Amino acid sequence: NRAGKFGGACWTALPYSIAMCLILCSGRAAGSPPGVARVGSEAPSFEAILLKDGKRTPLSSSTLTGNTVILEFCTTWCGPCDESSNRLAVLHELFAPRGVKIVRVSNEEPERVELYRDSHPVPFDIAVDPSGRAFAAYGVSAVPVALIVDEAGKVRWIGQPRQLTAAAIDYYLRSGKPPRRGKKSTTQPAARE
Repeated sequence: NRAGKFGGACWTALPYSIAMCLILCSGRAAGSPPGVARVGSEAPSFEAILLKDGKRTPLSSSTLTGNTVILEFCTTWCGPCDESSNRLAVLHELFAPRGVKIVRVSNEEPERVELYRDSHPVPFDIAVDPSGRAFAAYGVSAVPVALIVDEAGKVRWIGQPRQLTAAAIDYYLRSGKPPRRGKKSTTQPAARE
């Protein structure tokens, strides 16, 4: 008889438990804090400082809307970030004529990034976010990480910059579908001369 009472209490609590789970889990991936970028979600808004042509100008995510954007979060001291520079430069040359913007964002001070950029020039845009708010908004805890944000401001892909091959981006631009993740890629863009 005791088991029957316990079973009845469980069945009574089940709808409440399901409702709480749905409320707590709706709209976000497991383990993702609210506001963090997820594939299919609106890209979090951010503000940064664009370092271009010897000037520092404000950059906000709203100014990027209307373009396909490859957004890479990085630092000057990160080895893999340094390696991705050549790849991003090649991708810029291939896809800028097709309306793709590449923006690299560092959470370091402008002076440090300007010194680095002067010794490692690249054709794509570089911005700084010394406050770290953009990194926090996107949930970036390790670098490098790259995203594809579509013209409407939706996150279409998140991953390692080395996974962004010319073939993967071309596939996305032609089909509108996120690049596929493969274990190995044989279509890496060649390094710049």
